Amino acid sequence: MELLSLDGATVINQCGKYLAIGYILNSTLQSESGGGRDAAARMLGSKGLGIKISEDGEVKLYRKRGNNTSGTSDVSGGFEEIKIFI
Repeated sequence: MELLSLDGATVINQCGKYLAIGYILNSTLQSESGGGRDAAARMLGSKGLGIKISEDGEVKLYRKRGNNTSGTSDVSGGFEEIKIFI
């Protein structure tokens, strides 16, 4: 868990292997609702699933927009945003 509290992205592949920890992304996707963490999660979501976990317990999942299902909302840039509170 300590590794996941570092600044920067933690990138894990579909097999659960860590590809990067504390990786700072150079993103051109600007976020209207947040800053660099939202932009990084959107960028990662363009390739798979981007997850942003806030210290206050909010979790946002980003993925490329497909068929919109309940619990998701469209956000700019062709992504779906799913919010979870823990």
